[in-house]
Amino acid sequence: MKYIHPFVIVSFLSMFSFAQCIVNVNDTLLCHPGDPMFISPNISGNCKTLSYEINTIPFQEYTLSQPYSIFMTDDDVVGPFAIGFDFKFFGNTYNQFFLGSNGWISFSAGQTISFTPKPLPSNDNVPLNVIMGPWEDWDPSQIGVISFETIGQAPNRKLVVDFDVLGHYNCGVDPSVLGDFQIVLNEQDFIIENHLKNKPSCDTTKAVQGIQNIDGTKAVVVNGRNATNWSSYYESVQYKPNNQSYYSWELGSDILSNNPTSVFTPQETTIYSLYYTDVAGCTASVQFEIYIPTPLDPLIQRVGNQLHASLSGYFYQWYLNGQPLIGETFQITTLGSFGLYTVEVTDLSTGCSYMSRVHLYASSLGVKDLMGKEIDIYPNPTRGQLMFDFGNFQEKLQINLYDIHGHLLEAYSADKSHHKTFNLATGLYFIKFSDLLGHTITKIITIN
Repeated sequence: MKYIHPFVIVSFLSMFSFAQCIVNVNDTLLCHPGDPMFISPNISGNCKTLSYEINTIPFQEYTLSQPYSIFMTDDDVVGPFAIGFDFKFFGNTYNQFFLGSNGWISFSAGQTISFTPKPLPSNDNVPLNVIMGPWEDWDPSQIGVISFETIGQAPNRKLVVDFDVLGHYNCGVDPSVLGDFQIVLNEQDFIIENHLKNKPSCDTTKAVQGIQNIDGTKAVVVNGRNATNWSSYYESVQYKPNNQSYYSWELGSDILSNNPTSVFTPQETTIYSLYYTDVAGCTASVQFEIYIPTPLDPLIQRVGNQLHASLSGYFYQWYLNGQPLIGETFQITTLGSFGLYTVEVTDLSTGCSYMSRVHLYASSLGVKDLMGKEIDIYPNPTRGQLMFDFGNFQEKLQINLYDIHGHLLEAYSADKSHHKTFNLATGLYFIKFSDLLGHTITKIITIN
């Protein structure tokens, strides 16, 4: 008859705590009005791990470089041992665990050493507050090593518990019946991994692969593996917290989004609200600000053979044809090669950078050629509504409209692409573009 070890209540209980649900969204700086800003909240507290989903994942076996090996007998429980980080499980937070030689870990002392798996959920002589990977009548006193190690760096550490080639009480130490599996706890998202390298079927012996809460009232079990006879080789699953949550991102009385992550495009500094609830009854809210500093509008002025940035007291980087000019980080730069010059001005107090409009430095022929290539007017013919497309040409231009007799009908200036409507009779017209240095081009439009 099998000998049963009487279990001992360990006085040094596994530490856990109950936490309130807290939602936090950091105030955010947005440099450019209207740019998209993606915001995600940080949800903390016991609401996060009250329910789980099971996902199949690629098989993985962690190699431990400095494992802590535990000598265990048949039907044995030892601990507590430090997890190495705070881990949330079914709504509670733990920093230590207990090892069961029958293939499980628990976050509570005094668990049963029962070797007969029963269907979960249950508190009838069944381990509680437990991760079963799987619970079966293993016997490490015959053969096998149980060890663990916390690996990685915060906040991405993992506790890896390794059950390596365990013997089986009923089926012995034949290589075909040895158990080889790992249970892995993740610090970052509280996901539980269970990697089964070798889980044979021993006669009619039953096994459980799943997790159960602290009082045996709730469990999540892999389908077909709830106190049944089964086998598995090179398979992995994860238990992922999936407590259903509801989000309401609001501006005043307007609901902007109900997604976990929301995108905002404010034109000015704005205060938003997030209201959070979940199926566990957790309710929390927070206000946050997207701050937009006054945008800078740097202009380039040419003085002789130098270019001057109009704004002083900032950090500068000059560009030629979109490429940074090495060492040109002052308010003034000296003209060199022909091309398109821009300056990026950075406010070190906010980290925001702003790019100037383009300054063209070219020969007279080069300027006219660029104006001819970049400036376009459409549609043409038209009924009077025109799009003036400046392309990459961003100098200030004088725009004059003439009839076929050379009479000036309209004159104005612009420094960027724009729409314009003319009230004209049917016929041909000339539009003349002139820059500040006297370079000109002329285009013909047809009004119909």
